[in-house]
Amino acid sequence: ILKKIELMEKKHGQQHQHAAIVEFQCQYMLKHLQSGGQISVHMPPNIAGHWVSTSCEVRPGSEFITRSYLFHHNHTFQVLQFHYRDNRCSSPTYTLLARGNLYLRQASWVVRGGTEADYQLHSVQVVFHSPEAAMDLSQWLKPSCGPPSLGRGGKWEPWEPHVSYDLWSEEEQGRDCAHRLGFTMNELQLVRVERRRHHGVWLPDDHTEELFLGDVHTEHTQRTHHTPSSYQPPLQNTKVRHRDI
Repeated sequence: ILKKIELMEKKHGQQHQHAAIVEFQCQYMLKHLQSGGQISVHMPPNIAGHWVSTSCEVRPGSEFITRSYLFHHNHTFQVLQFHYRDNRCSSPTYTLLARGNLYLRQASWVVRGGTEADYQLHSVQVVFHSPEAAMDLSQWLKPSCGPPSLGRGGKWEPWEPHVSYDLWSEEEQGRDCAHRLGFTMNELQLVRVERRRHHGVWLPDDHTEELFLGDVHTEHTQRTHHTPSSYQPPLQNTKVRHRDI
């Protein structure tokens, strides 16, 4: 019995020690955040510029992507989504290119600090980076999204790598292969821009700007109907760099 009591006391002591370590770590992180860089939120957000991923992003359904989004002052945008096979984003499979217009609206009633927006797509294209990726995706999308609409006659043929294919365009609205892929830019319906300074005063080269866009649905079939209520990992403005000290 004494031995059992000693084991219980030892286990309880280890649990108490672990809890103390976790509490210390939480207090340290909180203190670090409170004394760290300060954040300001642009309202309405100024999204004009080039925004890129800072790491390999993981989306629901085991999608691994990086993003490169370009927004112009005339409300037009061009987005590139690079898709990969692995979570290190080292083996590219295909790239999606979308163009359109984006118009910022009112502050979000659902997500504090966010701004609602409307977008309109003009075109969506895809480029495959390997024969395997082209074969896999073309097999899944056939027959309605095969090359016959590209002027190759009535015979269906698999897509080829390193060739740009239209998935959707304003001129050919009856053929929406982007929708079959579950592709949507509904993430543009929720926008937030943060400027993070790293020291006590604003300096031209001593802050970063991050663009937060809306989340995507976990199910591909639901993405085109999903209204964002949270954010994805942020994109960083390529023209704003943190000064190395």
